[in-house]
Amino acid sequence: LHRRRHSFPTRRSSDLGIDFWQDKVWILADRLTNKFYYLGKVEFEIISRWQMGNANDIVNSVNNETIHQIDTNSVDVVFKFLLSSNLLLVSNSIIKSLEKARKNKYFIALANVSKIFSYKIPLVNPNKFLDNTKDIANFLFSKYFTYFILCLLVLNTYLLASNWGTFTDSLPSFNNWGTLVLVLLTMVFTKVIHEFGHAYAAKLYHCTVPEMGVNFIFFYPLAYTDVASTITLNPKERLVVSTAGLRFEIYLAIVAGYFWFLLPDGTILKHLLFFIAAVSWLLSLFVNIMPFMKFDGYYIFSDYLRIRNLAPRCFAVMKYYFRKYAIGLDTALPELHDYHKYKFLLTFGIMMSLYRIMLM
Repeated sequence: LHRRRHSFPTRRSSDLGIDFWQDKVWILADRLTNKFYYLGKVEFEIISRWQMGNANDIVNSVNNETIHQIDTNSVDVVFKFLLSSNLLLVSNSIIKSLEKARKNKYFIALANVSKIFSYKIPLVNPNKFLDNTKDIANFLFSKYFTYFILCLLVLNTYLLASNWGTFTDSLPSFNNWGTLVLVLLTMVFTKVIHEFGHAYAAKLYHCTVPEMGVNFIFFYPLAYTDVASTITLNPKERLVVSTAGLRFEIYLAIVAGYFWFLLPDGTILKHLLFFIAAVSWLLSLFVNIMPFMKFDGYYIFSDYLRIRNLAPRCFAVMKYYFRKYAIGLDTALPELHDYHKYKFLLTFGIMMSLYRIMLM
């Protein structure tokens, strides 16, 4: 087995900092597929010795040279992870056995069921367009544009105070299909602006954005932007990217509110501007701010606390406690045990589960 050296680098914690529980962070990057993986301490030590080519040699080296004590089962777990993630060059016989397993009716049925509840449809590769228009990002995230938006907000607040009754009466009527279609198109437009907020924020830090499209979650369409490459940014920069979508929607609402005051009454455009200024971004805020689904709120919460892979770690801890106390199995810890860490992950995992059941 050999590493794909040009697509399999690791980055030490000096580049990425320390997480919420003062643990060092490493990232494994597969440049061929633009996928990134967080590594724990033990996993990093094993992979950094992968060139030894023998599980027993790796175990002896880790046990003698680090504070960690592992066995060949730990190496086997890492091997299976690397193999399932297509991060290893393997022999033809192993490839054939993997293909045979993938053709198993059970695995095919399981994969099809998972696609029903979450399925991504890539639509465009915006990277070249974003590179050609990156000056827009520099302007939109500049302090001058922020000052301009704040001034416009103050002006809107003053005008709104004297036109509150007229403003609240501007909600468009949904009693005809034409208006409903226009409102839906307006929502699509605001979502596009939202996603370009994330994309331009990523470009602000010279990250690649290879994909934008629609993700169907429980049959509900949601726009998405692939900003996986921002995983190598520091937490403060990642916060800028994760909050950029809501930031752009609020900007759009403020601009729409200003132009609402300029248009004559009774026009459909004035109704749509009201929808953008007063309804659309509030609906988006209500949905996206929740940290219990993998929407903006989840990534903002995770980046703010510097907790990597928050949802998978929560579910792993829940599974561990369920197996140990409900079934009585003596299972291995999902990560190094810390009472406060496990208490937080368990509590947040239960909250996520209840929220998702309610949403379903």
